[in-house]
Amino acid sequence: MASIRRTSGASRTCVKHAFLRAGFGFGNMPRFVVEDDITRNALRPIRSGPPAATNLVMTMHAVHRKEAPPGPAGRWLLQSLKRGASAGSPGRIGGTGHKRA
Repeated sequence: MASIRRTSGASRTCVKHAFLRAGFGFGNMPRFVVEDDITRNALRPIRSGPPAATNLVMTMHAVHRKEAPPGPAGRWLLQSLKRGASAGSPGRIGGTGHKRA
C-alpha cells in the first residue's frame, strides 16, 4: 500500500508541474522539481503573504472536458462563485445552503 501512495503522489506532482508549465494557475511545488524551469524563466517563484488591499480581485476560470461537465457539487460551486462575484463579495462562497423538504 505504501508504494501505491508514493507513486500516486509522484504522478500528482508531475501532473501539477505540467499544469503550471502550461499556465494553469499557481501552487506549491518541491524546489528541485521546478529549479530548471525557474533558471530558464519558464516559471517564476512567488511569495505569498497578506493581500495588500481588501478589494483584491482574482480572475477564475472553470475548465472541464466537454463530454464530462461538472456534477451536482461542481455546478453548485460554480454557481456559488458566480453569485459571490455578482454580489461584489469575492471570496465568499455559499450562503445559507439548501433547505430540505
